[in-house]
Amino acid sequence: MPNQDPLFVHAALILLGLIIAGGALASLRDWRAGMWFWLLAGVLQDPVRKILPGTPPILTLSFTPIYFAMFAGLLAKTDAFGSFRRKFPELVPIATLFCMTLVVSFAQTLSYGRPAYSVAVLGLFSYVGGVPAILLGFQYVRRSHLEVHRVLYVLMGITTVMLTGVFLEYMEVRLPVPALGTIVQREWLRWVEGHEMRMISGFYRTPEIMGWHAMTLVMLGLYFMVRRPSFTLLWWSLMGLGGYAVLLSCRRKMFLALLVYVAALIIISRGAVRRRLAVYAAITAAVIVPVLLLVTEHKYLLAAQTGLTTAGAKAAEKGFAGPMWLVNLVGPFGFGVGTKSQGTQHLDYMIQTPLVEGGFEKILVEVGVVGVTAACLLLIMLVIAAARCIRYTIVRTDDNTLLVGIAALLCANLATFVISFQTYGDPFIVSLLGFLFGVLLSVSRVPSQPSSDAGRDDVPMRRGRNRRRRTAEQPRRTRRSTPPVEARME
Repeated sequence: MPNQDPLFVHAALILLGLIIAGGALASLRDWRAGMWFWLLAGVLQDPVRKILPGTPPILTLSFTPIYFAMFAGLLAKTDAFGSFRRKFPELVPIATLFCMTLVVSFAQTLSYGRPAYSVAVLGLFSYVGGVPAILLGFQYVRRSHLEVHRVLYVLMGITTVMLTGVFLEYMEVRLPVPALGTIVQREWLRWVEGHEMRMISGFYRTPEIMGWHAMTLVMLGLYFMVRRPSFTLLWWSLMGLGGYAVLLSCRRKMFLALLVYVAALIIISRGAVRRRLAVYAAITAAVIVPVLLLVTEHKYLLAAQTGLTTAGAKAAEKGFAGPMWLVNLVGPFGFGVGTKSQGTQHLDYMIQTPLVEGGFEKILVEVGVVGVTAACLLLIMLVIAAARCIRYTIVRTDDNTLLVGIAALLCANLATFVISFQTYGDPFIVSLLGFLFGVLLSVSRVPSQPSSDAGRDDVPMRRGRNRRRRTAEQPRRTRRSTPPVEARME
């Protein structure tokens, strides 16, 4: 195991501290400017944590000063809650009911005594910590939803750099600091049909987290290939890198999430967008899949194949059979928030609860039958609201591509959450998904552009004669608009 050189440790802490301080100050002045610092801190916290002595778990929350500074800047300049409530009033009573169940379950955790206070706070944050991200995404777009592309470009660039650690760990490169491998340098192994394989995590703290970021890179690469086909070779390269990392992570649910993403893309989209997505997905699979089959070891491919054969049984077990078995054990309000939350294993107090892995199972154990019923009702209302936003832009095909891509990404993550909740114990991942969901709902605040070319960022500006002809076809703008007849009569 590499030594933790004090020089590297101090340099990493100073760098992360500068990012956090700079991001928080920039967010208070202009909360949108904090986005870049938020992404940097959320991703770099993993390698910094691994090279510090003792790998302090608190660094998993190192992005939160920027996150809450952005939220404070948002509240100082906009009526975020009021705007959201006016656009989606039907969500208020269901959200209030769910919050009431959280309060009861929070009190349930506090009843275990003073050592359980930190468990209760961490558990409550896992449920409500994504709310600021939804409001940030809801207010982020000012004129066009294509503004979100800048955020996605930066995320893809940072993820690409971080995934280089996958190759370094796979080739057993030794760095002067323990930045590669799973946190605390424990080697994760998986056995499939007699084959033993290392679960690679690279610069990320676990294969779970690395697999999620690699999976997201593949999804965004497919989306941008549809949006900007002139850069197809770049998107193929990024998708190939992400797909290879997903296979080396040995997290089969990430591989299955990619299939859910493609299926959701085609199902949700309509008309020309659906045909274009289907064609690009087929071409991409025909190019990238043979390359991955050629460069990936057989045992890693075998692990992904077993995921396909057991996917149906796993989904039925975690989504139906498991919750039905838990109903008689958890009671109306469960064991309390935080009792199954990721991260509580680092605290001094552990509460004995049933062993579960699925996301709905976890919610059922923590908030009970009443809480999970309220959570399901809230989820249904959120899905209806998102579907209404997508239908609103269904005839505006170009802008709709972004919304379809975000909706498909969220569907894939929901399917993964049903199987396993561990990945979504990462606060940064939850906040990032909340931000994207807020962007999806922001269609109700910033209508999409009706022009087909207005929604595309790969259509160049027309010059010369074509530009003059297009200008002549548009209605003439006047300095002072004439009020309608009805207004003049009044």
